[in-house]
Amino acid sequence: MLYFISGACLYQLWPNLERKKRHFRNLISCDVDHPIDTAGDSLKRTILRVGARLLRDNNAPLAFIDALNYVFKKFGSDKFDEYRNNIKWVMDENDSAGNKVAFFFIPKQTSKVREEISLFSGAKVRGLLTDIIQRGHEVGFHPGYETYRFPENFKGSANELKSVYHELGVKNIGGRQHYLRSDASITPRLWDVNGFAYDSSLGFADKAGFRCGVCYEYTMFDLTNREPLKIKQRPLIAMDCSIISNGYEGLGYGEKSLEKFKLLKNRCQQFSGDFTLLWHNSFFSDKQSKALYLKLIDA
Repeated sequence: MLYFISGACLYQLWPNLERKKRHFRNLISCDVDHPIDTAGDSLKRTILRVGARLLRDNNAPLAFIDALNYVFKKFGSDKFDEYRNNIKWVMDENDSAGNKVAFFFIPKQTSKVREEISLFSGAKVRGLLTDIIQRGHEVGFHPGYETYRFPENFKGSANELKSVYHELGVKNIGGRQHYLRSDASITPRLWDVNGFAYDSSLGFADKAGFRCGVCYEYTMFDLTNREPLKIKQRPLIAMDCSIISNGYEGLGYGEKSLEKFKLLKNRCQQFSGDFTLLWHNSFFSDKQSKALYLKLIDA
């Protein structure tokens, strides 16, 4: 309502005002916290994972796949690595829907508690990056847990990422902070001075919606130095776990969850904005989770 009232006031003052024409966009992204399921490299971790699938998640099929992943990795095969397979599946389905997906990678470990040792420079991830690029999708930056207000950590991660992306011919890089950790007085400038094109971190982890008050990309501002920055913000509207997980809104994979996602998407369509959807490659747990995702990526 406020949107329409403010618009009417502007037209009253300036009848010849021409507003920028906008078009709805599906901005699909994937934070690749785990490009490869390293649990399959360890018997102990595999046993713990299988136990969790059976006792906590009541998901016997996925437990069986985790066990197969361990066996096949012993023979040098990633055939049953679901994290890696999910990235391919996401590309396949979004290709069919006509979407380009942005995959954001963590180039350097900054927290031993919150992150695994980075495999970013390894041959397997390089091959994955090459496949994503060759298929016409986007790769970007997902700076680690302890970067959002630590310039040296941010710069070190950025340089690690750029060294690999430069070899692959990647330019105009955007991304999102790990855990959505952002400090309005520091983080935007870190993205700006390190030469990134856009950031898409501004969303609440525990509640999906319009943290920025808009669903449009906009120029960010340096609150400390009181000046506009080059870096753009693409507000994050909906993240998978925000709506689905018990720790947050807890709506699961059923109709209530679908209604919430659709409500947000419809609002973005109503105002010809951007529906920015984040889904982790490690968050697909069964056919139900994939079925929900497919209902959200269509134009």
